Amino acid sequence: MIYIKTFEYFGDGANAVYSNDAGDVFWGNVGAGCLPISIKTKKILLCYRSSYVNEPHTWSGFGGKVEEDDSLNDTVINELCEETGYYGDIDLIPVFIFRNENKTFEYHNYIGIVDNEFEPILNWESDGYKWVTFEQLLKIEDKHPGLELLLKDKKTLDVINHIL
Repeated sequence: MIYIKTFEYFGDGANAVYSNDAGDVFWGNVGAGCLPISIKTKKILLCYRSSYVNEPHTWSGFGGKVEEDDSLNDTVINELCEETGYYGDIDLIPVFIFRNENKTFEYHNYIGIVDNEFEPILNWESDGYKWVTFEQLLKIEDKHPGLELLLKDKKTLDVINHIL
């Protein structure tokens, strides 16, 4: 069963206060998410982040805070469902783990393979979406800093190139 969890949020966008043990500007201590790729069309799904989230008005994948009782995979699937309305099959491939400088936060990135493109039903966290080719992804301006790092990771690039 997939369900949506409540969140702890005060403020908006860059002025928000986030729930993190170290007082860092992250949702929680551990996060996880994915960059969905359609195996049939060879396109990648991006979301355009709303003004209500950290790093607003940037392009990114889908993800969020890992809740205490959830696994990383559960979090990725729950967040994708919550943020896109997608409940279909997805194969998750772990790729890059971001850790902040103080090692008080880590974010687990996955490539999520779906059969075909779907039309997301976005929630308040996103203002838009688009399916893009890898070449288009590399040229997009206003990437989320996490997406920028993900696209510099050799393992991630190897996985994406193998899929495409």
